[in-house]
Amino acid sequence: MSLKWHPYSLYETDTTRFWVHYGLVILGAVLALVTAVAQWRDPAPYGKHERKDQNWGPLIPQRLGHFLSDALPGVVLFVLVFVFYGTQNKNYINYIFLAMFLSHYVHRGIIHPLIMRYRNPRVAIGITLGGFFPNCLYHFVNADFIGSAEYH
Repeated sequence: MSLKWHPYSLYETDTTRFWVHYGLVILGAVLALVTAVAQWRDPAPYGKHERKDQNWGPLIPQRLGHFLSDALPGVVLFVLVFVFYGTQNKNYINYIFLAMFLSHYVHRGIIHPLIMRYRNPRVAIGITLGGFFPNCLYHFVNADFIGSAEYH
């Protein structure tokens, strides 16, 4: 079944790829909802909520943590999924979206951690991983979509 009113086409509904993509979208929505509820009840010890009494793992340099949680999924994983998992018949619109996404995440994941003045130079690895894994999920879904959409 194809929706004719969209300016793009993506997946046939009877394929595994369709169910993987939209299954991950649903998983991401559930993860976001659970995280929001958990953060309202007990905020993670980061930024203004930082507390010394909680153990979220060993401390690593804040710049490294920021790089690991944003640049690896946002730049490296995104490009790998876009190039190798997306369809091979991309046109210039796919590459425009890739360039827009990468310009944002190169700044957010690489440039911003290098120029930012952190209040605390160290962060717990649990906080970094708490950003890394959801970012991997969301960037996979976005790269799959941007790399697979066929524009008419």
